Amino acid sequence: MTRLPSRHPAFTLIELLVTIGIIVLLSALAMPALQKAFSSSSKTKCLNRLRQIQTGCITYAAENNGLFPAVNNGYWGPNYFPESTYAQTLKPYLGERNTIMFCQGELNKVRNPQLTSPDYAKSYITYQYFNYAGDFSGTLTGSNKPNLARTSTAPNSLPLWGCMATSGAGRSYGHADPGVSRPLSGMCVVNVDGSARWVKGSDLEAYAYSASTFYWPIPNR
Repeated sequence: MTRLPSRHPAFTLIELLVTIGIIVLLSALAMPALQKAFSSSSKTKCLNRLRQIQTGCITYAAENNGLFPAVNNGYWGPNYFPESTYAQTLKPYLGERNTIMFCQGELNKVRNPQLTSPDYAKSYITYQYFNYAGDFSGTLTGSNKPNLARTSTAPNSLPLWGCMATSGAGRSYGHADPGVSRPLSGMCVVNVDGSARWVKGSDLEAYAYSASTFYWPIPNR
C-alpha cells in the first residue's frame, strides 16, 4: 500500500503578517526600556570616570601643597585642558589623557581626536573643570565665586568636574546631547568631596563665557 507523503502546514500570508506585526509591536514596547538601560549605564560609567579624575586631583593636591591642578588660562573655555598641562599634573595618577578625560555619553559622537578645530587631541576635553579663571556669571559670580586655589579653600559640596555642558549657534553639547537643537538634558558632576550625581538640565545655569556659553549646577539644587 502506497503511503502518501505527509504535508506540513505552512503559514498563510495573513498569519505571517500578524506574526511580523506582533514582533514589531513587542520591539517598540521594549525600546524605551532598552534606551533607559543604556542611558543609565552611560551615566554610571561617566560618574565612575569623574570619580577617578577627582581622586587624581585630590592625590595631586596632596603631593603639591594642597594645590589643585591649574590651567591658568582665562580666555579658553572650561573644557580647555591641554595635553601639556595634563602631562604635568594628572598623568602620573590617571594614565593617558585620551583614555580618561572624555565623557562616556552621547557626547562621544561629536568628539574626534583628529579634529584640529576644536582640537580635542591636544587642547580640549569633553569634561569641564570648574577651576577656571574666565568670566563668571549667574549665582557663582562676584563675592560668591568659590576659591578653588587649594583643597582647603574649596567647598566640599561644590562640583569640581562635570560633563561638558555648553551651547552655541542654537545647539546643545552635553552628556546626552551631541550637538542637538534642544535644551541640555543634564550633566554628570563630581563634588570636591568625591560624591557624584546626575544633575537635570533644569537645575543648570549659565556660568562662564568664551566662544560658547557653559553651564553648571545651580548651588543647593
